[in-house]
Amino acid sequence: MAALNTIEIDRDISSMRLASKELISISNNELASIFQECIDQIPTYSEYWVELETLHKKVDPESSAVGEQWAGGPWLTAWGFKYLIESLSNLPDIDMNFDKMYDEKRHTLQVFPTKFIEKLLYMGVKGYIKLRNNMTLDDFKEYRGFESRINTKNPTTTLVLGAGNQSCIPILDFAHHIATRRSPVVLKLNPVNEYLKPVFDSILSPFIKRRFLTIVNGDAELGKYLTNHQGISHIHLTGSSNTYENIVYGKKLSEKEIGSKSIKKVNNKSITTELGNVTPVVVVPDKWSTSDIKVQAKKIATAKLQNAGFNCIAAQVVVLDKNWKQKDQLINEVKKVIRSQQTRYFYYPGSKERISEINKSSNVEILSQDSCEVPYSASITDSDDEFYFHNEVWGGTIIFKILESDSTKDYIKQATIFCNDELWGNLGCTVLIKPKTERAYRNEFNEMIDNLKYGTVAINEWCALGFAIPSLPWGGYPGNKDSDIQSGQGYVHNSFLFESPLNGIVRTDFKPLLNIDPPWFITHKNSPKVLKNLTMYLCTNSKFNLIKTFFYAVIS
Repeated sequence: MAALNTIEIDRDISSMRLASKELISISNNELASIFQECIDQIPTYSEYWVELETLHKKVDPESSAVGEQWAGGPWLTAWGFKYLIESLSNLPDIDMNFDKMYDEKRHTLQVFPTKFIEKLLYMGVKGYIKLRNNMTLDDFKEYRGFESRINTKNPTTTLVLGAGNQSCIPILDFAHHIATRRSPVVLKLNPVNEYLKPVFDSILSPFIKRRFLTIVNGDAELGKYLTNHQGISHIHLTGSSNTYENIVYGKKLSEKEIGSKSIKKVNNKSITTELGNVTPVVVVPDKWSTSDIKVQAKKIATAKLQNAGFNCIAAQVVVLDKNWKQKDQLINEVKKVIRSQQTRYFYYPGSKERISEINKSSNVEILSQDSCEVPYSASITDSDDEFYFHNEVWGGTIIFKILESDSTKDYIKQATIFCNDELWGNLGCTVLIKPKTERAYRNEFNEMIDNLKYGTVAINEWCALGFAIPSLPWGGYPGNKDSDIQSGQGYVHNSFLFESPLNGIVRTDFKPLLNIDPPWFITHKNSPKVLKNLTMYLCTNSKFNLIKTFFYAVIS
């Protein structure tokens, strides 16, 4: 590393440590107003933001995939900031009818939607926080706010190591830590998307000019320097378990070392992490109509191919009951949807080589129909031990796991065990089930949702909505060990600032209203227009943008 860069970084961190005293002392309303200043910048820079991502990811600028860049960038940034502003402005109070939103029997609190307009914009989507068994609702309400409640007045500086796949992630990670820890942030961008630094510098300038934030680009050596910097108090990483192990232990752990308490750490700073997942989609069998199968196939294909498959919760393993007579019909329909899509450029380093190697296997079926460098693919297995179960494939291949069972009740139990015990990670999972099936197996289904050890459990929807909805916590299931980190420790988002959520639950209708694809589906042709106008509405409260949002959403 050049000496000049080190000197500049040291100077910035020293300056931020001084500014941390000011950050701790400002009111919640003052912090909320700074976030509002950032939202006011988004309309100016959002088009350029999306154009840069479209260019660098080699997305066809005329395709609906441009909508994914709106979704993973300006839309979720604006939405997340709006929710934080409202919570900060109300603290220590909260604008929520707990008597209506709390389900004592399920020990869950509905945190989305909380406004009528959200019920219209996100029809059928609901988000819940599951409370820990040892917490009462009164406890849950009391312990929220983090530093603004605890008021330690202890100045700290946080390092956020940004993700390279979805551009809103580093921004929302920064926002969470500045709101909860009241800690200035050094945000190191991932080399994969460091081209966005000018956009981030502009949108987040209200924090930068106050020395509450500095954004840096650099390679792994810079990352190593920052993680060991004496001026950094806390680290947050969105990335891989390999990166985490190298930060904390200075090496990748061997199989014998994983889970051990005796391994010496080389870095003892506090660290929170979000590290990905082998994401399952569990299909609960019953008699499905042709329409049912088409809709669920689009959900699964979206969960696989959104952002070219470069999502920490991209669908990887579809779990099916061997006794289900329609399993082949669903498999074929998922393949059909994937075949219909233009194969995307594999922009993430190492992904071409990894998927190309997987595609050489004899049981892998190539699905892409166009001329491409690395095609999409699928495979079917009844094995209980596959490479796919223990490693994120991080790209465009999907696996169908056929599970043995004696009955539907037994399948629900076996699928839960399989997901918890055989698949790596515990970030998010999806369960697809018809309403009448859920009613018929109510007890077994509720037990399944309670026992799936995932940070987000989604019912009839891709678990990525747990990431998108600002009021839900996002992270691995609580309890991961330092030396067996799985999907990580801690959580972000959680805009109501509850301090001890267990996990998040997302629920949508089995089939959308009028069978109109939601704008986050890869099959929605107008998603760029929908999500652009939704972003503008969130930023400006323009009724014209709201009307256009509804219009383009309906004519998919």
